[in-house]
Amino acid sequence: METYPTAVITDKGPARGMTVVDRRPYRDTVENERALPDARDVAVALKVDSERYAKLWLETITN
Repeated sequence: METYPTAVITDKGPARGMTVVDRRPYRDTVENERALPDARDVAVALKVDSERYAKLWLETITN
C-alpha cells in the first residue's frame, strides 16, 4: 500500500464521478500547486493477489 492524494470529481464535465489519484513523483514540490486541491491522502493498493481474489469473487457470486 502507498498513500496518494485522491479525490472524487464532482464538477460538471467528462470526469464527473471519477476517482482521481495523483501519482506524479513531483506532486508535493513547492513550485507546483496540488492538482487536486480537495484531495485527501488515501492508502492505495498497487498489487493484488489475483488468484486469491478471483477465487473469492467466484465464491461470492455463486453462493
